[in-house]
Amino acid sequence: MDISQKYVQINTELSTDQATVVNAMSGRQGDNKREVFFQLKDGQFPHNLSGQDVRLVVKDAKGVLKVLSGMNNVSNLALGRFSMVIPWNFYQAAGDILDGYLQVTEGDKVISTIPIHYTVYTNQGTFVQTDDKVFLSDVQTLVDDINSRFKGATQNLEAMETATKLLQQALDNVTAQINGKGLASKGDDNTFTGSNTFTNPIKGSLQGVATNALSANTATDPNAAHVTSRNDFSNYKQTFGTVVLNEGISRDLRFTFDAILWGVHVTFYQTPIGVQIYINGSLTDRDSSWDWQSTGVSLNSNINPPVADQVISIPCGSGVDGYSFRIAFEFQVKITTSGNILIRLMRTDTAYKSTLDDAWGTLHVNTMNVEGSYFYPSFV
Repeated sequence: MDISQKYVQINTELSTDQATVVNAMSGRQGDNKREVFFQLKDGQFPHNLSGQDVRLVVKDAKGVLKVLSGMNNVSNLALGRFSMVIPWNFYQAAGDILDGYLQVTEGDKVISTIPIHYTVYTNQGTFVQTDDKVFLSDVQTLVDDINSRFKGATQNLEAMETATKLLQQALDNVTAQINGKGLASKGDDNTFTGSNTFTNPIKGSLQGVATNALSANTATDPNAAHVTSRNDFSNYKQTFGTVVLNEGISRDLRFTFDAILWGVHVTFYQTPIGVQIYINGSLTDRDSSWDWQSTGVSLNSNINPPVADQVISIPCGSGVDGYSFRIAFEFQVKITTSGNILIRLMRTDTAYKSTLDDAWGTLHVNTMNVEGSYFYPSFV
């Protein structure tokens, strides 16, 4: 067999309303690590992928987002040939996918977006149905890498949990002494039978100073003397929207920071080993743009900025009146090393390609739902 016959021909010059049916991707529920070979062509000529990358973006039959980044077989990029190993997450929901495309990138630039289509068939045999969840390979890869490098993190947290229990026992003992009149308490009449010496003068009334000192126990300022346990070590798994992170990554959330950017809620969670970001909301009445837009928002002192600028790209789509029933966009958030937050809505459809001409390519979006998550390492 001619080796070229095993490669699915994908034309980068097709319009956004034409999808290439990729039969090699079609399979049954439960399929896993299916390797599919592609060849990208610009019309009749091979597309040179040298220095570029490809990712697969799919909304399955249930409308759940799946994103796979990275090429597998890259032996002949000059001819546009590569393969991708499709994980089981892309074969959870039976039926035709609702939307899908291959996205070609070069650095942070989107070179081309090519619609594709495939079908997942119902498995009546041994397949066991599981919850259909969002799959983002970039996030999963980072989580797996951090887990492999910090296997002792869970053990350390267990040790901290034991220390917290011991502290709670000590606090219970103090509380018992207070209730048993062994210590002075604010709500009762207290008689001091021994000698009490104050090295420095007490300014103001003694009652006022005592009130201020006791109020620290309920302070929300993290620098206050608040001895009540601020961290919960009883459960090491945390869910952000429909994204579930692995053990040891999202627990022990030290601080949070919230921002509303163009109607989209962006929440930052500071953990001992990095910052988890969850993005969810509905963007309304905005124009697409190549240039970054200032939000006037910066991270507060509780959230560590990244050591290098971080760009969060959330694939999304919206209909545009008088233009198309659907246009591909990316909602992008940039966090700089100084903690500044920038934002832009960038077109990624094939027609726009890489012209970077806002005068020609600007489109107005009435409303569009955005959801995704991101993580960058930052140790505290």
